[in-house]
Amino acid sequence: MPTKKETALAPAASAPSVEIVPATTEYPILEPGQIAETLEIFKDNVGPGGISTLDLPRIKCPTGGDTTWLLPTLDGDQHEKEIEGIVLAWKPARLFWRKSIAEGGSGKPPDCTSRDGFVGHGDPGGECAECPYAEFGSSSKGRGQACKQVRQMLLVRPGEILPHLITVPPTSLRNAAQYFLRLLGLKIPFWGVTTKIRLERARNEANIDYAKMTFLKGRLLTTEELAAIRPFHQQMKNMLDPVAIDHRDYVVVEDDTGATPAERTAE
Repeated sequence: MPTKKETALAPAASAPSVEIVPATTEYPILEPGQIAETLEIFKDNVGPGGISTLDLPRIKCPTGGDTTWLLPTLDGDQHEKEIEGIVLAWKPARLFWRKSIAEGGSGKPPDCTSRDGFVGHGDPGGECAECPYAEFGSSSKGRGQACKQVRQMLLVRPGEILPHLITVPPTSLRNAAQYFLRLLGLKIPFWGVTTKIRLERARNEANIDYAKMTFLKGRLLTTEELAAIRPFHQQMKNMLDPVAIDHRDYVVVEDDTGATPAERTAE
């Protein structure tokens, strides 16, 4: 009985190789190979003169105990309960008005400012550590300082390449300092993680409601993202250092107690 002729099976066609592309990051400045494109867009939009921090959008801490952020966008101002982004740079600063709110001091340029929190320029000017207006109890009301100590931060939000300028008021300095110290305890640079900033209602000794910032860690950046953001961190630090703070960055609240002397040392 004749046997069936065996036919050799053709080798199976090899499956095409599939390149696994990681999901695009929510932060354009972290995308590999996108720096050239980002710089080209930057050049087209701002021109050869570049940009200064005075041109950057500002996010202000609301007054009156409001716990909702008002964020500037292309579609108009939007209300958000939480801000999340990467803090690219920060520095301490100070503002001083000789006239109180009741006397019409707030809303006008400060009489004296310090762009680094150590040396004041204006009236009275000089070393902040030796200034009587930087002492606790020097405020016309309450236990706070007449010269307000704040923290300025540059924070870039998801989907954007330009940071926002945020000023942390005296009443939120302790929360900011403790958050940055907790990151330090874990050996995490502040620009190596996303940060969430929320608002909670508080009341001072003068029975004035105000909003206090709280800081929470978001996600850690990957090794590749850290390498991509490092040069941006240094550029933003260089941009922020010479900036003088003015009345647009901070709204005075009477009796801003702020941080204690020990907490200022911790910062």
